[in-house]
Amino acid sequence: MIDLHTHILPGFDDGAQSWPEARQMLEIAEREGIRLLFATPHFIETVSEPKPEEIAAGVAALNRYAQLKGLAIRVLPGLEAALSPALPELVAAGRLLAQNREDRLLLVELPALELPPYTDQVLFQLQLAGVTPVLAHPERNRRLLAEPWWLEDAVSRGVKVQITADSLFGRFGRQVQKASERMLAEGLVHGLGSDAHSPRHRSPRLREAALRLIKLLGKERARAIVRAEAMAPFRWPEPITASEAS
Repeated sequence: MIDLHTHILPGFDDGAQSWPEARQMLEIAEREGIRLLFATPHFIETVSEPKPEEIAAGVAALNRYAQLKGLAIRVLPGLEAALSPALPELVAAGRLLAQNREDRLLLVELPALELPPYTDQVLFQLQLAGVTPVLAHPERNRRLLAEPWWLEDAVSRGVKVQITADSLFGRFGRQVQKASERMLAEGLVHGLGSDAHSPRHRSPRLREAALRLIKLLGKERARAIVRAEAMAPFRWPEPITASEAS
């Protein structure tokens, strides 16, 4: 499984508060069956602007720990960029770290309550720059609960969607759960994220969500989502056993 969205790196945001916490989160993720995990600290213009080299250094430290402990998991660098009119310029300036550099995916967080008037234009400009926007947990956006058609239109234009595992179980409210199920039924979801912030609160767990996806969609469609197959040909850590790949 691939966890597209975590706040596992300490010192960047409200996620892991120490390296021991980060390493504990990594161990939890590996036990869950997660084999690729993206470290995606918040990028909020003028508020929190982690540098690509800082993120890369943190990711390298976690991968060294995984290797030392023999954990079958790899951490990849990324970030969660808050939607802003400046995102295309920040990409052009090399200040935003795309997930999976070859395929240029960028995790974009919409505001919680609205869709600003510049949303469509920013997403389009990112695509013109060769970047595929991946919307972080749009099922939790209050405007989209009332206007779900917007997401269908965005996906038809090549935007990808990541939902939060906990959304499938009503942990953000019944409305969010129903929105997640509707998005899945309509084929609007391309990947999962734990949005993990600590070993205790919203930890990096996807196994329960994967089982829920199988129940809702069947094994083949569920597998495609938990492996983010519609996004990019991610490389898996070696060695991977047959049971892990199933």
